[in-house]
Amino acid sequence: MQKKIEMSRQGANLLLPKLNHEPKLQDLSVLTPQKGFFMRNKGATFVALAAVMLTMGSLWFTNRAATPREATWDDVLAEARSGGYKIITTEQLAERYEKNRGDLLLVDTRQGWEYRTGHLEGALNFPMEPTWWSRWRNAEALKTLLGPDKNRFIVFY
Repeated sequence: MQKKIEMSRQGANLLLPKLNHEPKLQDLSVLTPQKGFFMRNKGATFVALAAVMLTMGSLWFTNRAATPREATWDDVLAEARSGGYKIITTEQLAERYEKNRGDLLLVDTRQGWEYRTGHLEGALNFPMEPTWWSRWRNAEALKTLLGPDKNRFIVFY
């Protein structure tokens, strides 16, 4: 038995400080694994991990690119019908524009920098992104821009 203790001491000298006395029970506690911070505070660790995951998820959700579905002509016609709008051709619009520009409310829905590069004379800029959030967020501003006259001829482009 004495020989085994000597051999284990020699192996332990590499990892433990040299003992000047016979090993005691408190000296052996160095060999037992201690619970680390993460094991002692499971609740705090879980909350921290949940907060990190929630933050990452919300950043991903709010910063992802919105790729709108490509609208077809049938979609345009269906939406115009459901809203009670009339669709006219570009030739009809050009004819009205030449006759009486003041009768038309032209709304350029491109971004501001696109509007500044060139637009129809008399057009107002109202940038619209093709997302439901943008439409909902800008609904009141659009009502203000369009004004109270519900019978006015309005052109969005």
